[in-house]
Amino acid sequence: MSSKKKVRLGRIDADPHQFALVVSYTTEVHHFDEFGNPVSSESQPGEKVIRVPRGLQGPEIAGLAQEVVEKCKKYIPASKAGEVEHLLYALAEHEAHQQQEQHQMQQQRQEPPPPPP
Repeated sequence: MSSKKKVRLGRIDADPHQFALVVSYTTEVHHFDEFGNPVSSESQPGEKVIRVPRGLQGPEIAGLAQEVVEKCKKYIPASKAGEVEHLLYALAEHEAHQQQEQHQMQQQRQEPPPPPP
């Protein structure tokens, strides 16, 4: 009896809390008898969390997207490189927005209150 395993991509999402890409996939295992006839199959959902470095800048994102696709080719096909790049830009924008909000809050704390009339 032999078996064949195949990984099917589900969704790729950006998780700003973990600062990571989350890849959902399904692993399908097909079992065959000695004549090559299918006997049974099973599928199991899975999830891969790919942490990415903080402080990404525009020019680095395209290269990082290619690197992620190459290192995770078992889960992410090369045709999804554009989607990975888009999600990395979204993570970078989210981080920049958070930093801007923190900076504004710090400035508000440092400013003295206006004098009473």
